[in-house]
Amino acid sequence: MNDKTAWVHPNPVQRGFVVLPDGHQISVREAKARGLEIAAWPESAKAARLHPHDPDLVVTERGQALNCNTAREAGFSIVTGLAEAPRSAESAWRSAIVRSPEAQGRAAAVAQLVSTQSPDAMTVDQARSMLRGLPLECDEQVQTPMTSNTNDPRAARLAEITAAARQYNVQRAYTSKSAPMPAARAPVNIEPVKLRRLTEIRLTALQARGANADEQKALSYALQVHDQTGAPLADTFARLNVDISKIIK
Repeated sequence: MNDKTAWVHPNPVQRGFVVLPDGHQISVREAKARGLEIAAWPESAKAARLHPHDPDLVVTERGQALNCNTAREAGFSIVTGLAEAPRSAESAWRSAIVRSPEAQGRAAAVAQLVSTQSPDAMTVDQARSMLRGLPLECDEQVQTPMTSNTNDPRAARLAEITAAARQYNVQRAYTSKSAPMPAARAPVNIEPVKLRRLTEIRLTALQARGANADEQKALSYALQVHDQTGAPLADTFARLNVDISKIIK
């Protein structure tokens, strides 16, 4: 194995995801698209230390927080010594988000969030608040673009959540007109669901920091147009001249 090897996530609940050497989680599909080598979690790295703030959790070598029973079932040994080097602030931030109650059932959103944000850009509480506003995921939601068929209960629920988020933005005056931003067409090879999730994460981060009101308004308005017209989000961004360079960087 080399520094490009992605290890299969040890928690069976998060099947379909792998862990990179820096601790970030991505889907198996994305790992294959990047040309990464995928391997089972090596036996030599199956030592997990007790979490410093939660006795029911352990932390793996790559920063994943696991329930003690889950870790044992996956073949991990639990280290109780204190001689290990302290974890970085980013690793602790990532672990706190991954083990939060809001992360359960939202594996794809969590993986995207910890891969695109940092402790400086978004606090743990802000991340949890953002996750709380997202719908629970299932395999079909992760793999398949959202549908507008209101006969589908899941689609109807997603529409309700989207409408609520849009109303929230309207109440906070995030949908008023603003000067056009520089044009930047979204690459057509970005999956619609992934582009939507990246946009929501970026918008939430901006709102949490109270930064760049023009970008907030532009992204919020683009999502509103996308929801109302059903046009592809990438085309909507291009048509409205919305700069998404910070979303897809």
